[in-house]
Amino acid sequence: MLAGTLAGLLAGGLAAWFVASDPGRGRAAPGTLRGDLDVIQEHVISVDTRLAVSQAGWQAALDRMAAIEATGTESPHAIEEIRAVAQDLKSIRDALVGELRVLDARIGDLRRRLGDAGSQSGPATVSPDTPPTQEDVDRWATLARDADAGIRFSALSRLGRFRTERSVQLSVERLSDDDVEVVWQAVRNLGRFRERDAAAQIAPLLHHGEAVIRDAAHQALMAMGAPKDTEFTATASPEKRKAAADALKRWAESP
Repeated sequence: MLAGTLAGLLAGGLAAWFVASDPGRGRAAPGTLRGDLDVIQEHVISVDTRLAVSQAGWQAALDRMAAIEATGTESPHAIEEIRAVAQDLKSIRDALVGELRVLDARIGDLRRRLGDAGSQSGPATVSPDTPPTQEDVDRWATLARDADAGIRFSALSRLGRFRTERSVQLSVERLSDDDVEVVWQAVRNLGRFRERDAAAQIAPLLHHGEAVIRDAAHQALMAMGAPKDTEFTATASPEKRKAAADALKRWAESP
């Protein structure tokens, strides 16, 4: 399903635009459309592999249970093994749910970026490389505080295209927004700006309740220059990611 979603992003007119500018898989710089697509594809492969493993484990547990029922025996050891497998599978399922949310956010962002790029075909369309006017920035800054979360998200997305004092200010402010997508966009903006001064405010989000925010915070800190050897995994259990999160937090709070 995820692979199909990625393929759908390149349908129609967008496919022609993408192929024309595509340097090839594994050859693009980080942060480019192809570079981000490569990362998402690798993540999809990882999730698909883990799904296959969990399915195989679940089937083995069912077969074992069927064998116990057929023989009429109820070995405490065998039952305990099945319960352990079931618990492991539940943990895998919960982790995959978090990873799917991360992927969904990344695919949504890639879709928006492809849409922006594909729309730059008419002479009346403003290029995404054109800096916004002060009027534009003021309007988006106001909308970034709108009561509607969707409007706040869209405004932050616009502000994130160019680093200005206002775009940094609003992105930092929205880190405490009550909407997950708005927080995600704010974190992504600061990562794109490589806003090192905001690292200490992003680091606490490594403990956020949503895996998609934890992943965005980690990606932003990495873009700012955080060490790459912490092995932080957004979808790991709180206990397993604590040491890495603490190391990143120390880096974020350092001068």
